[in-house]
Amino acid sequence: MATVTKGGFLLKLNTRKLVVLSMLIAVEIVLSRFLSISAWNIKIGFAFLPVALAAMLFGPLEAGIIGALADLLGALLFPVGPYFPGFTLTAFLMGAVYGLFLRRDQRMGSILLAVGVHEFALSLLLNTLWISVLYSSPFLPLLVSRLPQVAVLSVVQVVVIRLLANALPQLRRLLPQGKAEQRKAALAARRALSREQRREASAAICAALLELPELRAAGTILSYSALGDEVDLAALTEQLGARIALPRCLDRQTMEARIPTGPCKRGPYGIREPDPAASELVAPEEIDLVLVPCVAFDKNRNRLGHGAGYYDRYLPLCTRAKCIAVAFEAQRLPRVVTDAHDRRMDAVVTEKKFYLPE
Repeated sequence: MATVTKGGFLLKLNTRKLVVLSMLIAVEIVLSRFLSISAWNIKIGFAFLPVALAAMLFGPLEAGIIGALADLLGALLFPVGPYFPGFTLTAFLMGAVYGLFLRRDQRMGSILLAVGVHEFALSLLLNTLWISVLYSSPFLPLLVSRLPQVAVLSVVQVVVIRLLANALPQLRRLLPQGKAEQRKAALAARRALSREQRREASAAICAALLELPELRAAGTILSYSALGDEVDLAALTEQLGARIALPRCLDRQTMEARIPTGPCKRGPYGIREPDPAASELVAPEEIDLVLVPCVAFDKNRNRLGHGAGYYDRYLPLCTRAKCIAVAFEAQRLPRVVTDAHDRRMDAVVTEKKFYLPE
């Protein structure tokens, strides 16, 4: 892991991320220096593509760095006219603007805002100022002459970035990822589901779980309270005759299982958990089945959590329990990155499929 600190901002770069960023810089240089379409007095280029992709994948700082480095390296390796640092500054700001608007929201409104600021505030106004200073030309005539190109390129950018945003889930799957990147991709896919889609999928998952003989035979089940957009198992637990325990966080590393006998309360993460004064402690070796929430999974039943490691430390204590992860199908990844301490699930259940040992 390489760590770069600048101006109080901490940027963590792992090997996978460095590889992706380097590739995007190379693509941006090629697109900006060699591949463009000229028609009449308008030049249309696609150098914005890798910067916009970096903005959606990583955020404003990374996208800004890609834009600035690509401009600097392109000017050094393939110079076209004199180098002027103002254009490098504009390239950084363009990437940062994309990241600010597109990192978490790729809907049309965000795309229009990003392209509008990118093209009209930065490309048209700021770059025209740099050209005026560099060549000692009047600002206003230059501004008017560049307006048609900026207008056309704005339309091109909106269309292309919209297509790129639609393909983003598939592109994420193709990129080399560590656990942090996989969490971001899976959480983004889960958040993209509408409330109605999550409600219907949760109902389908509950119905599928009720068909499991292991669940019907279990005397003590450790379930969980859904947080935010997780799979909601409330409808399932209401139909079971077993003792239903819920996790309670003891600190930032360990948890315990308790059966509520009274009202629950909000824990340190905002999760509904048993009140020690109104619940019964359950020893982990008494638990027959654990329903495990997850951020991501793969077809081989590998599970990725939020990273705190509560379940990784608790599940080995459940010596007789079957462990079943529940998730939406949208959270499935081609291959989850695993460590030696990660436990493979006995099964994963989604609204579409049971993932069982082959």
